[in-house]
Amino acid sequence: MLETLGMIGILKITAVIIVIIINIMILIRFFQIAWNVDSIEKHLHNMEIEQEEQTKLLAEIAGYQTEQENNIYDDMQ
Repeated sequence: MLETLGMIGILKITAVIIVIIINIMILIRFFQIAWNVDSIEKHLHNMEIEQEEQTKLLAEIAGYQTEQENNIYDDMQ
């Protein structure tokens, strides 16, 4: 009888240890996902900044081209 109770106790302790290990693994995975999401958000933010800079450059180029076209048109008249 005592041997059976001892085995049940060992099984319970083993089960608790396994559950703790699984919970730790889940937490590690959760933090990995959270870190990846943060990295993706930073990357998207940087892409938005680059896009704004490119839009400004394109606007400058378009303004310069329009100015050149106006000068050519004025010269033709």
